[in-house]
Amino acid sequence: MFVKVIRADTLNLVVKAIVADAPANSSFQFTSFIPLSNLLLDKDRRENDEQWGNANYITFIKLRPGKNVPAVTKKITNVLQQLSGDTQGISGYKVLHTE
Repeated sequence: MFVKVIRADTLNLVVKAIVADAPANSSFQFTSFIPLSNLLLDKDRRENDEQWGNANYITFIKLRPGKNVPAVTKKITNVLQQLSGDTQGISGYKVLHTE
């Protein structure tokens, strides 16, 4: 079996698969998939990533059909603002509503 190891920052990573490029019109673009647990081994990165105010990652949420998208968005935004200490209301989520 062929094993390919690549080095990213201070990590040795084993290539497990190769995937096709995402379509150009996709909102999810990537260059690699690395387990978050591996990235968080670095103390400085973990401390930064665990701050509620960081914007390092894009999160996708899929709701069940019939759920109230504006209500869910408001709840998530309220939690983010509360936990990040955002008193000016600048934290929030961009909602991409698709059927």
